[in-house]
Amino acid sequence: MTRVLMLATNPTFTRHATSLGDHRVATIEADALDRVIALGGLAAFVGGLSAPDVVMVGDLLPVGEALTLAEAIRREVPGAHVVLVSDPDRVSMVEAMRAGIRDVIPSSASAHDIESLWARFEGSNVRSIGVHGAPAEATAADSNRIVVVTGPRGGVGRSTVAVNLAVALAAEAPRDTVLVDLDLQFGDVGLMLDLDPLGTIGDVFEVRSSMDSLVLKTFLTSHAGGLWVLCASPTPTVVDRATPEAVSRLLQRLAAEFRYVVVDTGARLDPFTVAAVSVATDHVAVTSMDVSSARALRRQLAMLSSVIGVPESRHVVLNRAERAHGVGPREIESLLGIPVDVVVPTAAEVPAAANFGTPAVWRKRGGPFGKAVAHLVQRIHEGELSVVAKHRGVDVA
Repeated sequence: MTRVLMLATNPTFTRHATSLGDHRVATIEADALDRVIALGGLAAFVGGLSAPDVVMVGDLLPVGEALTLAEAIRREVPGAHVVLVSDPDRVSMVEAMRAGIRDVIPSSASAHDIESLWARFEGSNVRSIGVHGAPAEATAADSNRIVVVTGPRGGVGRSTVAVNLAVALAAEAPRDTVLVDLDLQFGDVGLMLDLDPLGTIGDVFEVRSSMDSLVLKTFLTSHAGGLWVLCASPTPTVVDRATPEAVSRLLQRLAAEFRYVVVDTGARLDPFTVAAVSVATDHVAVTSMDVSSARALRRQLAMLSSVIGVPESRHVVLNRAERAHGVGPREIESLLGIPVDVVVPTAAEVPAAANFGTPAVWRKRGGPFGKAVAHLVQRIHEGELSVVAKHRGVDVA
């Protein structure tokens, strides 16, 4: 049974909610709420709440008062799911999330809509991090993968590989794959996929309750390929709000919800990239077929190994492979000191795809570029199978 407290909701909404069986619903009308708060103060009112599971903050309150009340409830009643009853055009989701609100439901919602919302909360034990400290770390399913794509400098095709890998994985795991743009200053994943995001990674680092999985999903943008995307912020000041610890926690939280978490990173080895690789199950290291990029990648891999060691699965990708000036895959391997795992040929569809905001793997299905991405996907799968086999006590050759 869900214990619900309704505060200043409109009569029709209240009637729908109180008609639902198998729930314990208490209501306080707007006038009564004003009198109670006026007599004892907001802190006393909130502190006296008897641990409801859900608090519905109603549409009869001015938006500012509703958000203030919601934030106080979040502080004083940490286990409660706070829902704002409001039409979407009255309040922005970012403002609502800052106040600790888990969801916004229209004031015209039907009884079925209300019951569906309560049922979702009833099965959730997620808690807001707010001022109560970080939640217990979410544990990803054993076979879920965090795939971090890095490159030693700009221009090697790191984002192209990350975007198309994510799209290819989403084709196999639709709605269960998320792409994170961790290039906090110059990320362009959203442009490459022609997305107009409502929320960004900047909002995640700004909103205090954003590591709550229910809240976090509101910042994701849906792509037609069955992919979720956490886009970069349009302003580079997000760097000031981010920390390596928050990056690690974000990726682990996503991995608890999604089978595949693919991460595009910046062009340099900053603390955020190191934090991402430190929690990765797969590290995709991209270089192009030129001596300077190969040498830069070798230095980058050496630095990562000295700081955090080598991830359980590493995949070296040689991008835009075409023999020129006497340099080929073997020469690149010699410079790196390790084998190249996936060779991605130069393909005309790649720049065309970027210009039109479509994944390159869609423009020429079954072409050499698509086959190379499929090879990388297969290597990710091998890592999944290895983990499953280990847990079953099976030796993996």
